[in-house]
Amino acid sequence: MRKHAMALAVSVLVGLSGCGGSDYGPVTGRWSLTLQPSGQAATHPDAVTVERVYLNETNGAVNGRSDAFTFTGRRNGNQLELTVFSPDASGLAAEHSYLKLSLLGDGTVRGVGYTPQPQVSPSTESGGVENAPRLDYDVSGRLATPLSSGEAGAFIGPHGLGGAASDIVHTVCSIFSAAESFAMGYLTGNLYRPMGGCILAPSGGGYYVFGRDAAGSLLPVWTQNVYVPVEWAPCTERTYKFKFSYKGQALLTSGVEFIANSKHGPNYLPGLDLLKVGGKSLTDLAVELDDLRRKYGNYALLVAKHTRTGFVGLYVIRERGSSDDFKNEAVIKTLAGNLHATVKVGKEITDDFRLRRGPAPKVCLDQVEFSYLIGSADVTLD
Repeated sequence: MRKHAMALAVSVLVGLSGCGGSDYGPVTGRWSLTLQPSGQAATHPDAVTVERVYLNETNGAVNGRSDAFTFTGRRNGNQLELTVFSPDASGLAAEHSYLKLSLLGDGTVRGVGYTPQPQVSPSTESGGVENAPRLDYDVSGRLATPLSSGEAGAFIGPHGLGGAASDIVHTVCSIFSAAESFAMGYLTGNLYRPMGGCILAPSGGGYYVFGRDAAGSLLPVWTQNVYVPVEWAPCTERTYKFKFSYKGQALLTSGVEFIANSKHGPNYLPGLDLLKVGGKSLTDLAVELDDLRRKYGNYALLVAKHTRTGFVGLYVIRERGSSDDFKNEAVIKTLAGNLHATVKVGKEITDDFRLRRGPAPKVCLDQVEFSYLIGSADVTLD
C-alpha cells in the first residue's frame, strides 16, 4: 500500500509538471522584464527594463498588462508563450510582438522575443511602407511580487485596451507639463499652448500627446504637440513615417485675426518676429499672410523639431496652387532662414524620422516636437 501511495504521488507530480503546475514557480504576479538586443547582456546601453508587467494564469491560460500593452498566451510546463498587443491608430488592440520564455524555477525567466519591423521603402516613389526583417531580442526577468489571481486581475483589468495607456499618459504628460520642456518654447516665449488635452492619440507605434489635429481645439494659432514612440522592444532606432494632411478651413482666416490671437498679455508672441520680412510692421505681415491665402487657398505653417538630432522641418500645408511658388514666397523664405529649417510644401506632406523607441517612455525617451504657427487651414497629423 505504501509503495502504491508513493507511486501515485509521483504520478501526480509528473502530471502537474506536464500541465503547467507549480514545479517551475508561479506565473501570476508582478514581473520585471528586461529586453536587450540579441546576444547582448542586460547591461547593454539599448537594454530596457519594464518594472510593472502584471500576469495572471488560469488553467494554463495567461493574460496580462503593462501600461498600454496587453498580453495573452499559454503556459505549458515551464514554457510561457505570449503575444503582446498595443493600440493601433483606431485605439483597438493589434498584435505587436511575440515572447517565448522559460520559467527557471527560481522566480526568474529567460527567453526571446521579436517585433515585426515596418520600414520606409526607398524604392517606392511615395515612400511606402514594407515589411523588413523582424527585430529579435533576448528577454530576462524575475517575479518581483507574487499576487493572488484576484489581485493580479485587478491590476490587469478587463480584456481589451480600454484605459490601458493611463500610466503612459501620466508619464509622458508629466514630462511635457511645463512650457520650458518644449525645445521650441521660444516661439511662444515659453508659453504653454498645447494643441489639445493630454489624451495620447495612438499613431504608428507611438502617440501624439495632445491629439492629432492642428491647430487643435484649445487655441487657433501657435500651439504645440509632441510625438513619442512607445513600442515593446529594446531602446533601438527605427524609421517612423509621418504624414501631414490638409483637413479644411480653420476657425481663423485673416492675417489680422492670426496676429490678434497671438497676443499674450500686453506683448505679441516672439515667434511673430521670425515671419516679418526686412523689419516690416505687423500690419504689413497681416497683409502678406492674406496674400498667401488669396494665391494658394487655405494654408498652415507647421514646424517640427527632432529634439535628439536638432533637425527642424517647416511644413507648409496648402489647399491649392504651386508648391514651388509657395516655397519661394518671402515670408516662407524668411521663416525657414530664421529657423534653419528644411521646407516641404503640399496638400499632403510626408517625412521620415529615425526615433528610439521602447516600452518605457521615460527611459527610452525620443520625440518629435510640433508647433502649429499660423494659418487658415486645419491639419491632420498621422
